[in-house]
Amino acid sequence: MSENPWSKERVSAAVAKVIDEMERARVRHKAFDSTHYGYAVTLEELDEAWDAIKHNDLRDAKKEMIQVAACALRFVLEL
Repeated sequence: MSENPWSKERVSAAVAKVIDEMERARVRHKAFDSTHYGYAVTLEELDEAWDAIKHNDLRDAKKEMIQVAACALRFVLEL
């Protein structure tokens, strides 16, 4: 039997990865200073995730989707 993908432990681990990525990006890149910039950065990450998905690269797709989620959270917090 496979592990429940919605278990509290798995959700917490995923959210922790998003927060870690958000902090890494916050230190390395300027803040989202406009909605247009926040959208552009998020779209770039989504495009990278789409490329990984088209290549059936689940590991890279997950990494990119964590970055998409981190961008979305930065958008909410910084704007």
